[in-house]
Amino acid sequence: MEYDELYTLNNTGTVTLVKDKTTGELFVRKLLKVYDLSIYDFLTKTKPPGIPLVRSFDEVPDGLLVVEEYVNGRTLANIIEDEGPPDFDVAIDYLIRLCQILEPLHSNTPPIVHRDIKPSNILITNQDEVYLLDFNAATRFNDDKDRDTVLIGTTGYAAPEQYGFKASDPSADVYALGRTAQELFTGEKSFPESYDGPLSEIIKKCLELSPSDRFHDASDLLRAIKKQTRKPRFLRSSLGSVSSQSAIKKVHAASWLPPGYRTRTPWKMLLATLYYLFWILAIFSSAERRGASNTPADVFGDVVVVLYIILETFFFLDYKGIKSKLPLTRSPELLSRVIGHVLYFFLIYAFTVLLYNFVKLSVTIG
Repeated sequence: MEYDELYTLNNTGTVTLVKDKTTGELFVRKLLKVYDLSIYDFLTKTKPPGIPLVRSFDEVPDGLLVVEEYVNGRTLANIIEDEGPPDFDVAIDYLIRLCQILEPLHSNTPPIVHRDIKPSNILITNQDEVYLLDFNAATRFNDDKDRDTVLIGTTGYAAPEQYGFKASDPSADVYALGRTAQELFTGEKSFPESYDGPLSEIIKKCLELSPSDRFHDASDLLRAIKKQTRKPRFLRSSLGSVSSQSAIKKVHAASWLPPGYRTRTPWKMLLATLYYLFWILAIFSSAERRGASNTPADVFGDVVVVLYIILETFFFLDYKGIKSKLPLTRSPELLSRVIGHVLYFFLIYAFTVLLYNFVKLSVTIG
């Protein structure tokens, strides 16, 4: 099969978006330096749900060349960064679906351990499907090994044993799911050990230092989550404490904050404050210069300018993930996305100009 290269998807040039020359289908081609060949053989033959389909894989002198299904969407890390943490019930649903994706891997003989579960490896499609990405770190658990032969994983999400203490079994993925759940519920990467929000006891067990003290695998964790969420008045009892209520308020409110405040990153909030203050002062200064000559049309003109600034800012900064929902800007083709940005900026401008002229005409006739 022959492919046209469209563009690279990472800084090192090892991940490329390609198009099948015959069918026009889009795929992701990866050159992996670290890999377990048996994992890709399993994924190709089994095709587990929630994992991009592997079309082909070939060992080459530089590593393993993998061609897999292209799935359009945004990573959970990008969603949290752009919009804040999702609503509590959505976060629970994502966590459950991740467990369901991992179940057939953990129940395989021998078990398959992903070893790099984190929000940036979790994709949410425009249809709200959940995908688990990047299996280059995955390995089969070997009870005869006393430690992993390759130390791999992401700091903050990798279980302690992945740093060479013992071989990674499915409970290592449980640990990473616990870290991911914390970020889902709070939107923060600080990973507080004393997390006290909903499902706190479950998450605490996920994050035990000893693998034997955690949930054994994804199925074990899934049963605990379902048992907890099926309890009568689960939400009321889980959110009854002041600390839990604060956590949930934070979850629900953060996604509605204006751009610059959603992630509560100090430098972003400072820049956003200066940006909004600049426009507020500019508009008030314009109205002040007009003084007594202000007309209703002038006042409405100021309102339209504010509306224009808000719409353009929210679009440019992808408020609530709007770009992933619009034709062209959600396209994998770079040219289509550029055309989409230009088109939507023009449409916003045209809309506000037409609105201003319509009201101005109405005021004049009136």
